[in-house]
Amino acid sequence: MLNNDPDLHVDNIFRALGSVGRYQLTQVSVGCLIVFVSSGQLLNNVFIAREVPHHCAVPSNGSSFWERYSSLNGSDVTYEKCEVLITRGNETVGREPCPDGVEYEVPEDISVASQFNLVCDQKYLGKLSQTMAIIGQGVGAFFLTIVSDRFGRKLALVGSNFAMLVCGLAVTFSQNYPMFAVSKFFIGVCQQGIHASNHTFMLEMFPLKARRVKITVVFWIPYNDDRVLPATGLRLAVHSAYLDAFLAVSVLPNVPISRYMDESIRWLIANGRSEQALKCVKRAARMNKKNYDVVLKAFHGHIHDDELDSGNDHQTSRGENLEETEKETLQDEKEAGRDIQEAASEKLTMINLMKKPRLLANTLAVWLLWFTVAMSYFAIYLTLERLHGSLYLNFAITVLVPIPVKFIFFFAVNRLGRKVMTIVMYMILGGSLLLSGIFSTLKDHEHSETFAKLAQAFSLLSMLGASGAFGAIYFYTPELYPTNVRNQALGIASAVGRLGGMLGPFAGILAEHTPWGPGAVFFTLSVLVILLTAVVLPETKTRELPQTLDDVLDWYKKPRSETNKKNVPI
Repeated sequence: MLNNDPDLHVDNIFRALGSVGRYQLTQVSVGCLIVFVSSGQLLNNVFIAREVPHHCAVPSNGSSFWERYSSLNGSDVTYEKCEVLITRGNETVGREPCPDGVEYEVPEDISVASQFNLVCDQKYLGKLSQTMAIIGQGVGAFFLTIVSDRFGRKLALVGSNFAMLVCGLAVTFSQNYPMFAVSKFFIGVCQQGIHASNHTFMLEMFPLKARRVKITVVFWIPYNDDRVLPATGLRLAVHSAYLDAFLAVSVLPNVPISRYMDESIRWLIANGRSEQALKCVKRAARMNKKNYDVVLKAFHGHIHDDELDSGNDHQTSRGENLEETEKETLQDEKEAGRDIQEAASEKLTMINLMKKPRLLANTLAVWLLWFTVAMSYFAIYLTLERLHGSLYLNFAITVLVPIPVKFIFFFAVNRLGRKVMTIVMYMILGGSLLLSGIFSTLKDHEHSETFAKLAQAFSLLSMLGASGAFGAIYFYTPELYPTNVRNQALGIASAVGRLGGMLGPFAGILAEHTPWGPGAVFFTLSVLVILLTAVVLPETKTRELPQTLDDVLDWYKKPRSETNKKNVPI
């Protein structure tokens, strides 16, 4: 059976295909095109729900307002944003909320704030719609990753993409606020269905020998652009009233593009889908110009590792042996189909894993990693106004910081390993936030510009740690779990992170009373997760992606063989 024989490993297929070939690059490129526009609709509240200039409408003749102030002849009436002021000289003699509603100084369809009157005492509803999207992300991370593990990466990815189109149009044509808020919630659900499924799909497309994480980092680099591009050029070019429609329709090209995406071969083999798996392998062999028969032999371990990694195409001779070769290929294909069906992994859930004490410890450690970095990340953003210097400059720096982090990952993650990379990033995160809090406290006591600048510098440095920590756990988490529960594990961990993100805004409230408080909290949590990472979590840089639950449990039963040690990428 496949899961009991180390030679019958799915990574042999990818190594025989060339590890990084036209087929793999085409698949992940399609995935990147699909995911590229997914954040636009999630973050566009900055524009479509922005505040718009307005003032109280002048009460109509016969309004009770005029009756109430009829005795105040000669008074001045001022129509402010959310109230009417009646003054006589320098004295305010009357003040009340807009009696006849508000008037907008811009077209009402330019923002939902004006379209649905989300101003004054209803202003919070505009912010609530963004909160609904974040809650939707948590729900999507939890449920759609289960769909991905149970029914396939492609179904979850393409289905979420199509649903994003529908939800985007629903936002555009919302007739009332409840419809708008509910649509934003489902935008968040779909966005996580796209991002989590695509990340797992890319990891599963490459073996360890292909420097799996390095290649994935290359495709991760444009992920900042799916937020920056809609937030700049496109949003400047498109009138806000039609922005949602524009972003919704922008996913339409993904429908024909998705035809070129296959299901994850790892997932197909893990679920016993032999016919579909072999069909994908045959297509990959054709696109990579590899011999299909050789790929099947590699799957059964009939080709030595050195031959697999040498780059030799192993072309089979043609001519008088052609008929014999074709028969041999058919026999190998039938044998591979039987092995895939017999070795189909158990339909797992996270509950199955958490019944194993060792894996429960891993999972709890991973959840705390996600919770800590998400809470820290949002707290950093939401306390920028407390820093020295321009808010806009500080914000620009925090947006740019993730870009060099990705290049650091590219050159360091395979050399240092997942554990060391994670520990280093949390050290930067926790240490920088602690020092920023200390210098903020000294600044308030000493009124020193030097301390203010140091607090600013360490706060911005903490964003490098936060971005790096997010990247580390995003790559580390899927590598700790078997195929049939990999995306569930990533999604549930991400959902736990959303809980931390919801607590992030309270850091600003704590900082108003105790400037060093948030830094102390985040430093303590960072120390805890560093210890858990060092003691509990296994290193995965020299391990192939686990296909079954037994593959993970075997990590703790026997030492790594010399054969596997020689595969360490450098």
